Formats: sequence, structure tokens, C-alpha cells
Amino acid sequence: MAEDFNTENNQEREIDLIDLMGRFFNWLGRAIVQLGTLCKNVVLWVIIFLIRNWLLYACACILVVGLTFYKNTKPPYYDCNMRLECMCANASYAINRVNGWNYKIGLSDSISKQIRHVDASYLLDYNGDGNADAVEEYNSQAMKDTTSAYTRMRMAHTFDINVEIYIAKDSTILDSVRNAIMAYLYDDKWIQEQNILWQRESKNRISRLDKEIEILDSLQKKEYFSKENKKLGVERDGSFLMISEKDKRLYHNDLISLTNSKLSVEHKLYDEPFKIIKDISIPVNPINTVSRNVKHSFMVVMFFATIAILIFDRRKWIKSLIKESKETKE
Repeated sequence: MAEDFNTENNQEREIDLIDLMGRFFNWLGRAIVQLGTLCKNVVLWVIIFLIRNWLLYACACILVVGLTFYKNTKPPYYDCNMRLECMCANASYAINRVNGWNYKIGLSDSISKQIRHVDASYLLDYNGDGNADAVEEYNSQAMKDTTSAYTRMRMAHTFDINVEIYIAKDSTILDSVRNAIMAYLYDDKWIQEQNILWQRESKNRISRLDKEIEILDSLQKKEYFSKENKKLGVERDGSFLMISEKDKRLYHNDLISLTNSKLSVEHKLYDEPFKIIKDISIPVNPINTVSRNVKHSFMVVMFFATIAILIFDRRKWIKSLIKESKETKE
């Protein structure tokens, strides 16, 4: 009896599951059909809308051509970058200082009018090898984020400065821009104080390393040329007695390590607070190429034209809504 009861329960569960699956697939089929009908209606409405307002869109296309022609009359502007290193301070301080720079004060009017934008960004090191792998976009969400997920990839002392600038013929304008940026960064008392401390600390560290290298080198020479060095040492390995000569290169690895540490400090020590890793230069292609101007003009004009045309096309419906809302308030 118990087995028959369990069999009946299993059959009822299977029937319920089949019925549930059938209802689900029926609902899914109806949803797909409705979605297809909705897409078809939307496409038909868009086609009818475009046909009904083709004359207005033709006028918008004329505006696209005019705007593109206007943009092509302007001189080319370039996205120029320079990369700096500052060991005496963190990169975030220099980045914030550059992003708060009013370049119109530090440059003449003839040069400042040719500059579109100046900003500084972090350099990202994805694999932690000390080399920059990418430049963090200035307006990105990551730039505003201070969580460790982003900050741990940012390089601590190296950063990038981006300058968008018009360059018609005279490319020497980049020299003036670079000099103005460096003068602005140098004209900071806190940076100057930090640089003095960094110089003093680095030179003291180099002096200590020189003394340690000198002491270790003299000790190694003493060990090497000493008569005692020729004596044999005794080592025990289990029950065997082994006789070997004392190692003559006892401090070789230590000397290499100290020398490498000294070279590393000297490499990062320079007189000025900032070191130019990559100087500002003109890229091969400008930003405002003809194809980019066409794409940008088309997107901007068509976006605003579509909003205006949609309002014009549905003006009667909009007026009725306004009239109904007024009557409801009254």
C-alpha cells in the first residue's frame, strides 16, 4: 500500500511539473510574440514619423553639412601629452595643482586662446612592474573613486598632463606651454620644501651607502688577503669529517646589493622637483579630422533636431495635455 501511495504522489508531482512547464513556455511564447509585435509597431511608427517629417530632416542634414564645413575651417587641434615624475611629493598633489591651474594667467592671450583644455591624470600600472600601462581618463568614474580597487593601480610619483591645443603653423607654441606648466608647478612653496628635504635625505642615504660599501669592501680585501684565510675550516656532516677552504667571496652579493641600492637612489635624485619623462610633442594626426567632424556634427544636430521635430510633430497632443492639466487645476 505504501509503495502504491508513493507511486501516486510521484505521478501527481510529475503531472504538476509538466503543467507548470507548459504554462511557463506558453507565457514565454506569448511574451515573445508581444515583443515582436511591439518592435514591429515601433519600427513602423519610426518610418512613418520620418516620412511625415522628411523635409525637416532634410533641413537638419543641411545644418550638418554647414556645421561640418565650419569646423573644417578651423585650424587642427591636437591632443598633446607630457609625462612628469615627482619623487619629493605624491602624484595626487601635482595632479590637483595642474587641474586647478588658470592657464590664461600664466600665458599670453595669443597662446591661451589656442588652448582648448589642460588637465592632469593618473598613470595606471596594471601588473605592478613600475611601468605605466595606461592613462586614466580625466572625467572617468575611476578618477573620482578613492577605493583601493583603483588607487592601488595608480603610480605614486608619475603622472600625465594632457593639453588640447590648436596648432596652425608655428609649433614652437608647445615650448611656451611646457615652460608655463613647469614654472607653475615649481612655484609652490610646499613642493620646494619637500624637494629640499628629499635632496637632503637622498644625499645622506647615498653617503651612508658609500660608507657601508667602503667598509664591506675593505673587510672583503682583508678576508681575502689575510693569512688566516688560507687556513682550512672543519665542517662535520654526520659521522664524516670534511675539510674545505673558507669562501673567499663571502661579501660579494652584499656588495652588489648595496651598489644597486645606491644606483637606485642616484637615479631618482635630480636637482629640480619635477623630471620630464616624456616631453610634450605634436601627434601625427589631429583630433578634428574631416571624418570626426562629420560624425560629431551629425550626432549633435540629429539629436537636437529629433527632439525639436518630435515636439513639433506632437504639438496638438502636447497642447491637449496642457489644456487638460489646466482644467483639472481649475
